Amino acid sequence: MTDRAQSRLSSVVKPALLLALLAADLFFWTEIYAGRDRGWSVTVMPIKFWLMYVAVFAAAYIRFAPPRWMLAVALALSTAVVLGAGAVLGVAISFFDFVTMVDARSALPDMYAMHGGTIAWASLPALLALFGVGLAPPKSPKWLNAKLVQTGLILLPIAAFGLLTKNVHGTQGAVKVHAAPWLGLSYAVLYGYESAQGHVGEREEVSLQRTGAAPAGDIVLIVDESVAGPYLDLMNPNGERSGLLDTGRSWGVANFGVASSMTNCSMGTNVGLRFGAQRDDFQRNIALAPSIWAYAKQADMRTIYMYGQRGGRSENYMTDAEKLEIDEEVYFEDIDASLRDFYIADALAKRLNNAVPEFILINKYGAHFPLKDIVPVEGAREPDAEGAAIISGAIPMGEEASGPNGWSGYKAAYRRTVSRSVGGFFDRLYEGASDAPLPFTIVYTSDHGQQFHERKRPGLLTHCRKNAVIEEGAVPLAVLESEPTNIDWQQAANTNIDSKSHFQIFPSLLRLMGYRPADVRGKYGPDLIDTDKDPLTFASEMYIHFGSEPLWHKIEPSCLILPGDDRDVLSDPACKHIAAD
Repeated sequence: MTDRAQSRLSSVVKPALLLALLAADLFFWTEIYAGRDRGWSVTVMPIKFWLMYVAVFAAAYIRFAPPRWMLAVALALSTAVVLGAGAVLGVAISFFDFVTMVDARSALPDMYAMHGGTIAWASLPALLALFGVGLAPPKSPKWLNAKLVQTGLILLPIAAFGLLTKNVHGTQGAVKVHAAPWLGLSYAVLYGYESAQGHVGEREEVSLQRTGAAPAGDIVLIVDESVAGPYLDLMNPNGERSGLLDTGRSWGVANFGVASSMTNCSMGTNVGLRFGAQRDDFQRNIALAPSIWAYAKQADMRTIYMYGQRGGRSENYMTDAEKLEIDEEVYFEDIDASLRDFYIADALAKRLNNAVPEFILINKYGAHFPLKDIVPVEGAREPDAEGAAIISGAIPMGEEASGPNGWSGYKAAYRRTVSRSVGGFFDRLYEGASDAPLPFTIVYTSDHGQQFHERKRPGLLTHCRKNAVIEEGAVPLAVLESEPTNIDWQQAANTNIDSKSHFQIFPSLLRLMGYRPADVRGKYGPDLIDTDKDPLTFASEMYIHFGSEPLWHKIEPSCLILPGDDRDVLSDPACKHIAAD
């Protein structure tokens, strides 16, 4: 092909690719907002959107190949992130969503396994950005070759990007209509800036005093993964068997009923539980307060961490400094996902039988998506036809919302998973630890709840959504003890049923370790024994960005959607204020 023909082809193909990118971006924003605002159309796109695309075209006509291709790659990645994530979220990606995605990056393979088709299809315009900007521009018109013009073409994208980043910062990360090729880049820069700021000050030493001798037995905190309270018999008579309410077992169980999680996302909840975060000082405690490990070591207990989920060895914001306070870490990455919780039960039973007082924190595998890896084929309640079809592979995972009965099939598989992961776990634990030589107390909960789009909110996510519904924060909460202690847990549960949350777990653990309850209360608030009623609120945006406030969601137990319940809470006048949009 001659240079002339190549130049003519470039003069047609390049602008065509860029115009197709613009059209895809316009369609994305129109689809996002048209369902909520009938007056929405492309004619109301803000002027900054069009200016951002002027900058995209400017970048595409830079003659010097290295900066042009660098911009092409960056703009393509930004487009893929904004459009791909937007397709799964069902709403435009906010800075909160971007931070959540980056911080939970170890779960991205699971997300792609579940929603890969949706993400891939929505991200295709990224190729338009890559080649529309990256391909060499035509050699004419000649005035494009002028140094002043080329300098301007380079500076214009830089200036546009700077202005957009400043605008996003000025709106506290709120979702506005911005060009997808630039929006993801601005989020990335702001994330880097925020991460570099950190918190000023050194972490506090343990200053609380204990009342007496070190604990004589083991203290265990089990944080399950993605186990929704309404799907367990602890909260719902029609829920799956937890194994904790079985009669004839030697241990005692105090069931606190409906409890509120800290957040509707794994990372924020887990780090908050480890550092005693409270609603009014969540970030400060995580940054500066002593960890639960430090309190346990001060109480002369060995500290053990068991992690049974996917990902690396520094998940949920765990740092190297925090790990120095852990005597032993136990991981299960080589165990098949469907068997991992059973191995964790065996490992815990072994610890409870070693006659050494230990504080043990466990992150179970639980019911983390995608379910296809962990849905059992035996040992749980028989599924309905749709659940059986998922288990056999007849319904592709990740296509749950593609039809009117899609989510009901997913829920059937979820129930089966929960039954085995929770009920099966505690069956296995009882077999191995019923005759433990030292007394032990176990606090059991889950990191967050789940919703399966009964309230018709947009998107495909079941939790970790900024626009959360109350089911995303409803979690089980129970205390299990091998023999009676000086704390009447059953009385506490009877008094505080449906009125406690994750925020009371940390001070409860300190009480078990022997720290003075009055001092603990002064620093961390009431515990599970105190009769103070918790507001049952969880946050869907606990990490405060640019001075914005956390988003709190109040759980009303009578308005929770309970599987197997005949109530229609979506039509209940008393629950209308939290019904579907």
